[in-house]
Amino acid sequence: MTDFQDKRMLAALAGGIVIVIIIAAVFLLQGGSVEVLDAKARATPAVIGVFVTIKNGTGSEVCLIGAELREQVNGNVKVDIHATSEEQGLYKMYPVEEVCIPPGETLEMRSGPGSYHIMIAGDAEALSQIKSDGIVQITLLLNNGERIEVDASIEG
Repeated sequence: MTDFQDKRMLAALAGGIVIVIIIAAVFLLQGGSVEVLDAKARATPAVIGVFVTIKNGTGSEVCLIGAELREQVNGNVKVDIHATSEEQGLYKMYPVEEVCIPPGETLEMRSGPGSYHIMIAGDAEALSQIKSDGIVQITLLLNNGERIEVDASIEG
């Protein structure tokens, strides 16, 4: 083999190795998971706010599309995803259909403008039952069909 052929063969081999590494990295990223890293809740007499930190360890965007209360309660309860904004010095909360998390990113739900939270509203009897044991049990619903059970401790 000539020097030129040796260099071409080495270049082809190196290119093949790079392609294999890229394909392996794509499969590893796609095989990741969505994790809840932290969950807490705050309660008032009228509502319960749940704040979670969600890490998207997958290779594609994942959207939180809803949440459900896992515990059975007597009374009326509504569970929504809410966004918070500030308008003219006042905080405004409003429901949103979804919150999307890009691959490899983390969503930290927190109080304050520019963030999101899970809002649980209902009548006094239902909210009292949810708060009675100090833990809010919800299931997060993702657009990929995944359901993640979360227990959020109610903070004072």
